[in-house]
Amino acid sequence: MSAMLLPFGMQAREFVGDQNTPAKSNNANSFRANCTESRSETELNINNVRVRLRAGGDMWWDGNQARYIVPNVDPASGEPEISALFAGAIWLGAYDDGGNLILAAQTYRSTGNDYWTGPLDPNLGTIEKTDCERWDKHFTVYGDDINALRTDFLDPNSPGVQNTPSRGLLGWPGRGNPNFVSIHGFPIEQYNQDLAPFIDANNDGIYNPYDGDHPIIEVAGCPQNDYNQPVYADQMVWWVYNDNGNLHTQTNGIPMKMEVQVTAFGYSTTDAVNNMSFYRYKLLNRNTLSLNDTYFSLWSDPDLGCANDDYIGCDTITGLGYVYNQDANDDNPCGTGGTPGYGSDIPALGVDYFKGPLDSAGNQIGLSSFQYHINSASDPKGDPSSALGYYRLISGFWPNNTPITAGGDGYDPSNTNATPTSYVFPSFPNETGGGAWSMCTENLSGLDQRFLHTSGPFVLQPGRTNEMISGVVWVPSIPDY
Repeated sequence: MSAMLLPFGMQAREFVGDQNTPAKSNNANSFRANCTESRSETELNINNVRVRLRAGGDMWWDGNQARYIVPNVDPASGEPEISALFAGAIWLGAYDDGGNLILAAQTYRSTGNDYWTGPLDPNLGTIEKTDCERWDKHFTVYGDDINALRTDFLDPNSPGVQNTPSRGLLGWPGRGNPNFVSIHGFPIEQYNQDLAPFIDANNDGIYNPYDGDHPIIEVAGCPQNDYNQPVYADQMVWWVYNDNGNLHTQTNGIPMKMEVQVTAFGYSTTDAVNNMSFYRYKLLNRNTLSLNDTYFSLWSDPDLGCANDDYIGCDTITGLGYVYNQDANDDNPCGTGGTPGYGSDIPALGVDYFKGPLDSAGNQIGLSSFQYHINSASDPKGDPSSALGYYRLISGFWPNNTPITAGGDGYDPSNTNATPTSYVFPSFPNETGGGAWSMCTENLSGLDQRFLHTSGPFVLQPGRTNEMISGVVWVPSIPDY
């Protein structure tokens, strides 16, 4: 079988927070604007990956088809566009002190939405419909334009920025940007809060590329304003969404009042990084209440070409969840729909969970569970149908509250001697012998899995800012063992 990682052990954990209390609303926590579904889409396409980005909490698809295209072939060339991922989103869940389940998640928008575009009021955790509409967009900048601006700004013969910065730089949604209104049609000054990250050359707290300011990649704990060592990529796309713009029609969960600022970025290189894309989520809790038993989760639906013959696994040390083909041929075309597959030249793909939320002591929680569910509305391992089902999945259980158990497909409620675990399929795909547990050892097939990287439980304090950082790596031509 195709292989990527080394094996290691499994870890059991007790379930936390299964109160199953009916959701109750209250005036202090239930105000929502009548925001409508996001329509904005764009692409991260600087290297060998062409990624569809959507502004409403989901990505990697266009609302109909998978659009994580790798290799990044020219659409006009006539070559098949093969996708390695179908969809992705973040899932958030917690309980308040009254035992009410607070939850936000997004999948395929088939039953509705839990996320809407725009930043929340920092003090109230609310948003107006007009603001949702204004922020239904993506903001894109390129490293070449930043390089040109820095060269202009640092030129000793003509101090300051003399040339007109690119439209992307002029329209970057940095705090107080005076050029923003001319590009986007509304003033950013009215949003008195930090939005898209930038390096502030003159330390005036206002983004203005004519002052030498430019976008950067923000990472907590790293220097943000060293003009000699800025961190930026060859392409960066930023957008902002929230879970309090309307009712949660995807999960029926109570809103968390979370604002999510996303930066997707990529590098054009001659090495393996050319096959990667990266995502940084900045999560700003606008709730005035502490939330208990909180879990943050990255949800991914990997379709490695043809989804019918995919296997998944995880490396619990590095936080990598991966997908590989179960045999030496990825069906091309795939199924009755004719989706392009990779054929006999089969890659593998990993979603790496670099960084997650902090516990109450300020320490990284890391990967607490790696769980999956399958494409089914009736199977107990299938898609969740209630807020509680979503919460159970991100807390490392099956939607019906059955614990994950080592062996088989991880679902065996009748076996009281089975070993509970928080991580499915943690063994190296070609490992055999006692204790090995992978989809290869179990000879599973046809499940069409979606998987979740989760951190928790922890107490989410009012006003707390957290981040989640992930990267997707595509590895071509994996050998078959």
